[in-house]
Amino acid sequence: MQIIENRGIATKKLKSLANSFSNVDDMVFGFSIYGSKPIKVPKDIEYEVSKITIYGKSVELYDEFIEFLKSQTRLEYMRNNKEGREFVENELNKFVYDVFYKKYNHQELNTRIKEILGTIYKPIEAYKVIIPLNFFYTRIPQVFEIGDSLIEKLDLDRIRKDALSSNSGYESFFDRLIEFEGNYCITIYEEGNNLDLVIERARKKASKCLNRLKLYLFKMNYKDYVARSFAISYSAFVYKESSNRFISLYFGHNKETPYTKILDEDCVNNIKYSLSELDKFDLILNNDTRKRIERSIHWFGKAITETDSDVCLVLYCTGLEALLIPEVGGKKGQILALRASLIQKKMLNEVLNPFLLFNIYEIRSDVIHGSSHDITVNDFIEDLKIFVSRILYPFVDFARINSKMNPNEIIRELENFEDILEIFLHLFYHSDDFKNSIDLKKYIMCEKLLTDINLPREKYIEITKGGVKRIQEIPPTILDKFFQATKSDNSNTRSSAVYALGYLEEPSAVDILCEILQNDDSFGVQKHAALALGRIKDQGVISLKPLIESLAHENSAVRVAAAEALGRLGHQEATDALIKSLKDKNADVRATSAESLGFIRNERAFIHLLESLDDENYRVISSVAISLGRYKDHRAIEKLKLTRNKKIFGTKEWIDWALNESKK
Repeated sequence: MQIIENRGIATKKLKSLANSFSNVDDMVFGFSIYGSKPIKVPKDIEYEVSKITIYGKSVELYDEFIEFLKSQTRLEYMRNNKEGREFVENELNKFVYDVFYKKYNHQELNTRIKEILGTIYKPIEAYKVIIPLNFFYTRIPQVFEIGDSLIEKLDLDRIRKDALSSNSGYESFFDRLIEFEGNYCITIYEEGNNLDLVIERARKKASKCLNRLKLYLFKMNYKDYVARSFAISYSAFVYKESSNRFISLYFGHNKETPYTKILDEDCVNNIKYSLSELDKFDLILNNDTRKRIERSIHWFGKAITETDSDVCLVLYCTGLEALLIPEVGGKKGQILALRASLIQKKMLNEVLNPFLLFNIYEIRSDVIHGSSHDITVNDFIEDLKIFVSRILYPFVDFARINSKMNPNEIIRELENFEDILEIFLHLFYHSDDFKNSIDLKKYIMCEKLLTDINLPREKYIEITKGGVKRIQEIPPTILDKFFQATKSDNSNTRSSAVYALGYLEEPSAVDILCEILQNDDSFGVQKHAALALGRIKDQGVISLKPLIESLAHENSAVRVAAAEALGRLGHQEATDALIKSLKDKNADVRATSAESLGFIRNERAFIHLLESLDDENYRVISSVAISLGRYKDHRAIEKLKLTRNKKIFGTKEWIDWALNESKK
């Protein structure tokens, strides 16, 4: 128990109280400020007066001492206990009378103070509190250890025997024990000298342990018929640990729950796995970090057993906030989405789609504020449960590895620039699938990547649906972090860096991107370098030659990216190379080259596009038709009609569009 124990302070306070009685002038002077307090004569002593009254500072010291005693472990028997409080006050009143009338010298006062403290400071007892679990059954004789607590089969025969040996009167309650037949129980060890408070603390510990136990459900789909049933009962059986003597049989009202199920061996094994994973946070040395993890487990445990899907969603999100957001304020949906993805990246080397969690958190906001939403929350609960299981356990491992770090230090360690770059690249593949994608891009790019602790926070770009608008030049110290990332040994990091530079449309990056396109040993990095070059408009023709040469690259993905980039840049000089690519062996290269020729609209390409309507691939035919439509040339009508009459799957819509455009 985290309660201060200091009898030395108690001794000083009693001396101050005794000394205040010796100066009558001080007592009278303080009367108008502090008031007075009548002290009744304790029943078990005899004095000539029925009561005395203390004044001034003595009143304050008397009340202050009583309040101080309430904080002491060995005096907890007086809290929430009328008899205990009366006993302490009675002993203190005896002390007041003795000091008033016996006029102790220094030595006698010290002896009397030692005597009263020895009387009111009761010894601390160690107790074993056994609390039955509601609806936790298994045929497997398994014992689960959670810290210093145990979950095991409840031995009712032993409890009956121990209760009878302690007090035969307990037998009248034995018919109540039937409701616990076959149940498991949790054993909690607790200290104190106020049995009500001991049981209250034991129940809190048991509830915390049970929340950890429930987290095995993230590994199994047992939610529908087991999770809601897990609960500590309102009953308890108490032993005094020193003598192992049964001392109390307490019954409370058990809440009924709608589901019961016997846990099978697979389920029990998953419980053991989850507990072993969660036990790792006992190795975390920083107390604040341990507390945050325990707090998040508390909310996750409540979420698992919650039957209302709206409340369940809010509880899950609250648990994630407790785990991943130690700071106050901020854009919590964006923060959660990024950090959840980062912990996956850091510990499992995979990226969890940040848009999913971001949108789920947006639904949580709708639920909290009572806004209407057209999405069934139940649809998200299973996804969110998977998120939590894939975030909690890796986070515990990460905190264990950085065991001395406090929560803020752990987040700083987690938010590595290169890893954030990879998360930003991941958005490129999924942004069209989710609403509010721009908000997440803004947060990651503007508030995480385009920052430097040595520079004031500035707004360098504006991200809109139309793309990126540059507001002011990005400082070299910030750009250098991107440039350094392009030299990383990790190809994913290099891809992410070149993509980000293209996204920023950074002119100073053109030379570096050209070098990467021509010489990087990763096809993926080269592909992203080509795409990045296609986004940077104000570069003259620096990248034209490397991109044209890349149309002959051995990797088809690089050829596709080069063809797309040339179309975005719109250089007429790329026409002949793109015409040649209409004959590429890869259909995606042919389709992309056709689209790019439609953007450039060079007259030399027109006849070649008409010929490409005879391609065998429907994607190529559709792309050619779109490009011909951009020419708005009636010469394409006849060939488009002939192609339409072939009724090739997937081409009709685009050919009809091209015909309409060609007639204008």
